[in-house]
Amino acid sequence: MTRQEGIQLFTSMHPDFFHGEHIRNMPDEWIYHEMILALAGFEPCTYDKKFGENISFGYYHGDIDGIKRAVESG
Repeated sequence: MTRQEGIQLFTSMHPDFFHGEHIRNMPDEWIYHEMILALAGFEPCTYDKKFGENISFGYYHGDIDGIKRAVESG
């Protein structure tokens, strides 16, 4: 994976990530494992997932108890 491909992958997964106030104000000495991962052999196509017609994504607008019941019965 090239640097540019890595940037494009990250941007597609996390749009506007670096525009967040909590990221822009992070001190330079703060380093996390996720920031130094070796991605030399990483294949971006692993994120290309195909789902059946019965699979959909969206936001849940109910209360927490409703989603807990749905997960328990699922």
